[in-house]
Amino acid sequence: MRHQTTTIRTVIAKRDDANEARTAALNDRDNQLRAASDMGWALAHTAVIDGTDYATFVDTITLTPED
Repeated sequence: MRHQTTTIRTVIAKRDDANEARTAALNDRDNQLRAASDMGWALAHTAVIDGTDYATFVDTITLTPED
């Protein structure tokens, strides 16, 4: 059985005037995770790197093909 792992990285601006861009980025992240799930990938871990101006979500997804 071959196991695959990859990540989805999403950078979110924390500025007050970036609300629309932040919402769009979070919606895009949600859509990417949903699409990956539909293809058989599973969310294994999410890490959030919290910076001064940006927060970065790193979602680790895995795929274990059925043999």
